[in-house]
Amino acid sequence: MAFEAVMRVRASRGVKVSAFHGNHFLRGADLLALPTCDSDKGFSCELAHEEQNLSCSHILIQAALLYTSSDGERRIRVHNLNLPVTQNMSDLYSLVDVPATMNSLLKSAVEQGLLTKLMDARSRLQSACVQALRGHRLLNNSPIPEQVQLLPLYTLAALKSAVMRDGVEVRSDERVWLMMNVGSMSTSQIDLYLYPSMIALHRFQETNGGALVDDQVVMPAGQKLSAEGLDAHGVYLIDNGMLLLMWIGKQVPPQLLVDLLNVQDAARLDGAKVALPALPNDLSQRVNRIVSRIRQERPGGMPLYTVRQGGTAEQKVLALMAEDRTLSTMSYSEWWTALGRQLA
Repeated sequence: MAFEAVMRVRASRGVKVSAFHGNHFLRGADLLALPTCDSDKGFSCELAHEEQNLSCSHILIQAALLYTSSDGERRIRVHNLNLPVTQNMSDLYSLVDVPATMNSLLKSAVEQGLLTKLMDARSRLQSACVQALRGHRLLNNSPIPEQVQLLPLYTLAALKSAVMRDGVEVRSDERVWLMMNVGSMSTSQIDLYLYPSMIALHRFQETNGGALVDDQVVMPAGQKLSAEGLDAHGVYLIDNGMLLLMWIGKQVPPQLLVDLLNVQDAARLDGAKVALPALPNDLSQRVNRIVSRIRQERPGGMPLYTVRQGGTAEQKVLALMAEDRTLSTMSYSEWWTALGRQLA
């Protein structure tokens, strides 16, 4: 934990700091005041060209954090970056980091929503996505790189997230709490918040998920975030970086519930906060390893809630299905169609 911290960002000639996003106090054009800071916090810094064309082959960026440690020692930590300059837009688009881009965009959208209206914040996100895709189409004849194709998906997920979702479904106090959290989230946390991880626990017999290989827990592949992929005979674990949700299908075999939760029936598990039992069977041991690893990697306590298919709490899970259609937002396929019309 760092106390009484100040951070300054410097850049070489031709580049300037244009904006900061996140939970901080801006003391100067390139100086942040951070009363407390730790490894789980993230800030976003925007750089802009001072000159239309950079004559150098590389630019240098330095971030220096001056802080007081928990032992009362005054210390400084310095990070230096040496980045190449390119005139080829294909090179630029091929190296786009979509999670980092969404970190900056979502933080700036939250600030926009607090200053004006939520509608303006949503428009800001959509406009940024369209401009990025339009820029690629105007400057490149090649297909959109695979990683850039994730930008529309993450933008749609941001519009459907509770922090940006339109309407009255999200309580005002919950939205403000989420806005404050987003302002401090790191890139990995934003990535998981926008597109949560969903793994099928009932398919562990077909995979190596949860097994130990060289003392490391094997994490199974995630599932597509769509309600169509939820099997009524299965159990799914969903991790959005802040809590864990266990979705239980209506037709799940009783033995699976016994092996996993030591219960015969899931009728009373809708919306319940549970402590995952450690049972003497392979499935329970694998799931416990996975949950333990997830909790070790997350900054919060990560409580586990069970949700039953068709129950009143199921809406919490369906709201995380980023690729599905909602009352106010298109599905992923409809979103691509709409983007195609705007880019035509």
